[in-house]
Amino acid sequence: MADRPDVGNISYKPSVNIAQAPKIVGPMLFFVTGWVILAWEAGLLAALRGDVARGAWGSPAVIGLVHGFTLGFLTMTMIGVLTQWVPVVFDVPPIPLSRIYWVWAVYTTGVILFVTGFLWPFPIALASGGILVATAITVMTVFVGGQLRRSKRPGDSMRGALAVSLVSLNLAWILGLGMALAWVGWWPWPHFLTWHLVTVLVGWVGLTLLAVQMKLVPMFAMGKMERVYPAVPVVLAFLGIGVGWSWPWTGTVGREWSAALWGASGLTAVIQVLWVIRTGKSPSRDPVFWGVFVGWLEWLLAAYWVTAHPVWSVFLMLWGAFTFVATYQSRILPFIIALAIARKLPGPPAKAFFMAQSFNPRRSLSVLAGASLLGALAILDGLRYHRAEGFFIAAGVLGMMLIGHIGQLALGIRRGRRDRRAVPKA
Repeated sequence: MADRPDVGNISYKPSVNIAQAPKIVGPMLFFVTGWVILAWEAGLLAALRGDVARGAWGSPAVIGLVHGFTLGFLTMTMIGVLTQWVPVVFDVPPIPLSRIYWVWAVYTTGVILFVTGFLWPFPIALASGGILVATAITVMTVFVGGQLRRSKRPGDSMRGALAVSLVSLNLAWILGLGMALAWVGWWPWPHFLTWHLVTVLVGWVGLTLLAVQMKLVPMFAMGKMERVYPAVPVVLAFLGIGVGWSWPWTGTVGREWSAALWGASGLTAVIQVLWVIRTGKSPSRDPVFWGVFVGWLEWLLAAYWVTAHPVWSVFLMLWGAFTFVATYQSRILPFIIALAIARKLPGPPAKAFFMAQSFNPRRSLSVLAGASLLGALAILDGLRYHRAEGFFIAAGVLGMMLIGHIGQLALGIRRGRRDRRAVPKA
């Protein structure tokens, strides 16, 4: 059973088992690597701002830029989150550290080769990197899928969303292989790009973050998600993916239906978050919700522009995903570090909940949300008016958000470690 922390005279029992949490080195490998690659991506965006502003989407360098973000930062970080999150939430033993090292080494090497193979057209590096990335993703899926299968937790929408997201991740690299074969003339089917984008952005990124939200939002608000039918946004998003696969034949009508379904999914998710906040037991409103709502605003705009401006939609999905990842990471990472410290101290590991509260960055979350909006506006300006300056500003905002994010986490942890009152005596 999960430990029960108390805040003042309010008792709240999170349905997690922190005793199953892995060692800190596992998720941190992926988090830190994701930060390094994100810094590289900010520099690449600044360097390639002219190509992006001109809409040179077929340029190998621009393709490398996009995949550096999706594979090198988003997927890298999300694998790290799953490494930490799945054992705790589904009450299963963590993946052995030796296997995590292997996945991280193979995946990181593959991403570097794959992206550089695009940036400096080098077919051998590109092919080698693609094989390594696909191998690491497949193996990691087997590991996480095994954890879900062994879990005694009753099946629910969170497990279903996560299962579909893992299938989508693997389908994405298979479709990528199909695009590569079509590019060299070995495969005649022309529609892989549409399916690839829909599957990656909504199937993998969207559903994974929806699954994570089902657990984190109730913990932030000290509330319950079960009463608000958490499966609804998952089902709507999944239906939108299904319609998205029909776009080659349904055209504008299909895009409009997908946009409506994804918009309904996003609005439902926002309403659920508001309900959990309103009915939760938390004595104060966690500033983390600023980032959550900004992320959903960016994704709702992405759904709105699916038909009229699909490129805008893709950029807003990617930028919104960064907003969500940075926001949730601002709570996940302090808890991971607090748990690592708590395990070395006498008493129950539940003290990690109190320590994490003192480690959490606070004011920086509203700044992060505002910076995210500024970056989104800069991207839209660059796309609409084909201005390289917009993407240069977005690159600067991205870099500053990364520096601020890491800096505030470090300051919060340093402040929390000095505050001995944050740790209840055993």
